[in-house]
Amino acid sequence: MLQQLRRRRRQADGDVELLAVVADNGPEDATIGRATQELVWKAATSLSVRQYTVLTLMLREKFTSSEIADVLGVSTNHAHQLEHRAKTALRNAVGTIQNTRRADRYGSRRIT
Repeated sequence: MLQQLRRRRRQADGDVELLAVVADNGPEDATIGRATQELVWKAATSLSVRQYTVLTLMLREKFTSSEIADVLGVSTNHAHQLEHRAKTALRNAVGTIQNTRRADRYGSRRIT
């Protein structure tokens, strides 16, 4: 079932999307977009397997909540909760990485 949904929902890969950003906004915005994507997916690797799976289905595969519910074998409402929790965990993980980078950049000085 997952393969069927993937085939049905598959969209253009990141390189095609990146080319669209370059065409619209220039190479600087494309570089920032690529760096942001890398940061987000690096942070995602620190999440639980289930949270990472939910994010992958939501963001990369563009699944709806009901499709995620079908894949995971949960209700649609529970899938909504899992999506919210995964996004919150990702936001926290990105913040942790950013704070660590700032601390590395500025040494032991306190960042306010």
